[in-house]
Formats: sequence, C-alpha cells, structure tokens
Amino acid sequence: MCFIYRSCQRRRIQRLRVCRILKTVVLKRFVLLGPARMQRLTSVFVRAMQDAQEKFERELRWCIEQLDISLTQTDAKKKIYSEHMRALQTLKNEKAPVAKKRQVMSMTLGNYREKMKQQEAKFAAEDRRQLKLTILRSYALEVISRIVLLLHGQYVCDNHKRLATPTRALHRPLNHMWFKAVSLTKQAFTSLVYKVFRIVDKAPFM
Repeated sequence: MCFIYRSCQRRRIQRLRVCRILKTVVLKRFVLLGPARMQRLTSVFVRAMQDAQEKFERELRWCIEQLDISLTQTDAKKKIYSEHMRALQTLKNEKAPVAKKRQVMSMTLGNYREKMKQQEAKFAAEDRRQLKLTILRSYALEVISRIVLLLHGQYVCDNHKRLATPTRALHRPLNHMWFKAVSLTKQAFTSLVYKVFRIVDKAPFM
C-alpha cells in the first residue's frame, strides 16, 4: 500500500515538473516570437487539431458502418458476431478514449485506413464510369436524332422525285430509291460514332 502511494506521488511530482517546463517554454516563445506570431502559430495548431479530429470521426463512422454490415451478414451464434458486437459498443461509447477506439478499430478491421482509400478509389472509378456513360448516352441521342433527320430528308426528296417522274418510272421497285438513303445513313452513323468515341477517349476523366 505504501509502495502504491509513493509511486502515485512520484507521478504527480513528474507531472508538475512537466507542466512547469511547458509553461516556461511557452512564455519564452511568446517573448521571442511576439504576440502576433504566437497567435498565428496557435491558430495553425488549433486548425491541425480540428482536421485530425474530423479525420478520426470519418474513420470512426466508416468502421461503425462496416461493423453494422458484418453483423447483418454473419450468424448470431458465431464467435465473430459477439466480438464485433462488443467492438461496436466500444466505438459507439462516447466516454471511451480515442486510443482505445483506435485499438479496437485496428484489431477488428485491420488496416482500416488502406481499406478506406481502396473504397474511395472504387467509388471514384464508378463515378467516372457513370459520367462516361451519361456522355455516351447524350452523344448517342444526338446521333440518333441526326440519323432520323437524314432519313426524313432523303424520304421527302425521293417523294418529290417520284412525283416529277413519268408514270412508267413509278412501277419500279422502291429498293433502288432507298438504297442511297440507307448507304448515306450508314456512313453518317459510322462517322458520328467514331467522332463520339474520339471525344470520349480524349476526355480528362479517362
């Protein structure tokens, strides 16, 4: 009992010494640097602390989501279910220290930072793919509209030619009259499709 009391007293004395040293260092820095520069340094330090806190909160939310998903997918009778349940309770506890939460996160999920980066990269690739598909759909709609306009214009032109020709020429099959229109639309379609793919391949998100 006496040994425990002495060890506690020694720790208290060491903490007081550290606090005094820190106070003297801060006062010396304040005198040497000046109040304006010291205020800037404190603002930078506070901003860095806030960024670290936000990063930890993001990591904590991600780990809680992953544990929730694993609990829904695993059987309640298995041992891993109870382990994940205890870890989830620890992470959701507001009174638990940050060091303990980080230890639980690394023990249950391993290298969770690397997994978060992989998931973010996967989501970014999926977003780029969706953007590429939307651009392709918009260009495809433009291609289809141009083809329809070409067909409609060629059909009107063929009708005018039929009205201007004598009656014997009307008995000829219409395949010859439509062949030129179909060949034109095929050429227009291929050129437009190649143009679309060239533009999409040169896009900055590829």
